[in-house]
Parts: sequence; C-alpha cells; structure tokens
Amino acid sequence: VGPAKMVTAEDAGLALGTPVAPARPLFEQPLPVGRMRGCEYRAASGSGSVSVFTAAGDLVKLLVRVNRRFGDSVPGIGDQAFIRGDTVAVVRGDTAVVIRLQGGQVGDRTAALRRLAAAAVGRLAAASTQAPA
Repeated sequence: VGPAKMVTAEDAGLALGTPVAPARPLFEQPLPVGRMRGCEYRAASGSGSVSVFTAAGDLVKLLVRVNRRFGDSVPGIGDQAFIRGDTVAVVRGDTAVVIRLQGGQVGDRTAALRRLAAAAVGRLAAASTQAPA
C-alpha cells in the first residue's frame, strides 16, 4: 500500500496548519520480515513535516508489539492503534500505517494524529473493498 495514498497532501497540510509540498518518497524496500514504504510531506514554510510509513507481512506484528509496549492504545481506530509522542501506529488487517507529525504549529497533536490515523484506516478499508477477488 502506498503511503501517499493513505495520507494525502491535504491531510498533512490540515494537520500541520499550513500547505505542504508534494510527497517525497523516503524509501521502498523489502525487509527480512516484510515490506515497508515511506514518504514525507514538508510544510511549505519549512516548519514541520508529516512522515507516513506503510508495512505488511511479519513486520506488522513487530510494530504492534513495540507500540503496544511503549504507546497508548487508541480505541475505535482500525483493529489496533497506538500513540507514542509525535507518532501514531494503526493496524487494519495485515497492513500497518505509521504516521509521524513533527514540528509545525499544531495545537492538539494527539487530536491531529487521531484524525490522520482515521483517514488512513478509511482509505485502507476502501482499498481492500476495491481489490480484485
């Protein structure tokens, strides 16, 4: 799943409170435990960014274990969701989306992370219903 499809430039701009540049790919690589992809939206003002990572395979299980241990559970978003500092990790099915909100003039960072996670889960749900059988 493409990270820029899970969180759009519009989502990132709303979270940061300022327009953002188009998504810049961070990496796309298979890892021994699954596949991970990432992108970053930078605020046009230069003060802040939203990074989005998608993962599949056994890597999802690892992300859940780490976030369950160090993060706070967020009920009602995806199958499981956790917030830790400036990061939210959400799992739906066999896919995880991790979103990091850095800098910017964000009044309620936790609320902004929840909105980003909810948008990503909605897009994951839509993508899975459109997948060919």
